[in-house]
Amino acid sequence: MARHNLPRTKTPTEKFRFTMDFKNDVKSGDTASAHSVTAKRLDTGADATTEMISAVVRLLNVVETSVQAGTDGVDYEVKFALDTTQGDHFEAYVIVPVRS
Repeated sequence: MARHNLPRTKTPTEKFRFTMDFKNDVKSGDTASAHSVTAKRLDTGADATTEMISAVVRLLNVVETSVQAGTDGVDYEVKFALDTTQGDHFEAYVIVPVRS
């Protein structure tokens, strides 16, 4: 499980793409079979996926999403997950601070 911090804050009105590359995690000969991206508020633990996440796509072992919206003053945890045909499950987390 990898944890990352967004290198800057995000404003509530910004929307941008963000990617997570799992290529170094997936073994040679294995392939991705499923993926997901979810979000939660760190202050309450409430699910914020529908508020923050849109347009999730995967190309090989790279998962991309658009991060949008958010409440000013709240930090969010965005979770990227990837499953493989050989049964491995990988997760990576990005902390997204939202500030005006």
